[in-house]
Parts: sequence; structure tokens; C-alpha cells
Amino acid sequence: MNVLIIDEAESVRVRLAEALSELDGLEVGSFSPRSRNCIEDVRECRADVVVVDIHMGPNGLDVLRALKRGSNAPVVIALSTTSTPQYRSACLRAGAEYFFDKLHEQELLVETIQQLKCRKAAAP
Repeated sequence: MNVLIIDEAESVRVRLAEALSELDGLEVGSFSPRSRNCIEDVRECRADVVVVDIHMGPNGLDVLRALKRGSNAPVVIALSTTSTPQYRSACLRAGAEYFFDKLHEQELLVETIQQLKCRKAAAP
């Protein structure tokens, strides 16, 4: 399963990639969202799961919506340091299947990706 991490903070990208590298059967890539063609870059990677720092670019909610358009949309996981119920709800409405607090829920994020990997492996 291919996982792509998009976050402006290199330290976050490295930390998540290291945590995910402990799971067998994952290919993990990451990049900074500074590219003007961020959505096209994600589509070219053909990621199964995209972990997105929701505070990237001018409007992270627009990025979430764009990732979910079209066929073969990846599972999108929103990541943020702002984890109010209203903010979580807005991200989920914009297309994220999951939302995690960047500072406090990294373990849960890794567990969720493990579960997604198991579901994909079990699918016909």
C-alpha cells in the first residue's frame, strides 16, 4: 500500500515516515506542499492513503476537496494542531475520512493506517 505524507514541516514528515516504516507492506513517500501543482503531484504518486497537513497552502479544505474528486481517490487523513470539534467536522465534510491531532494522536494515525493496510490486503 502506498502512503504519501504532505506536510510543510520536515520534522513531521520524517517522524511519520519513520513510524510507518515499521509496518510491513507500506511504501511511504513525503513532500512539502509548496509545489503549485500539489494535487497533480499527489495524483501522479497514485497513493492509496494521503496524510495531509490541513494548514498547508492558502486553503487546506480546498486541497481535501480536490483530492477526493475523480476516480480512484485516495483515503485522505487530515492532520492538524487545531483539533477543535468544529475544525474536525469541517475537515470530514471536506472529504477527509479521518482526522488526527498532529501533536497527540500520531500513534492512532499509525494504527489506522495499519488497519487500512489489513483491509486492503483482505479485499478481493
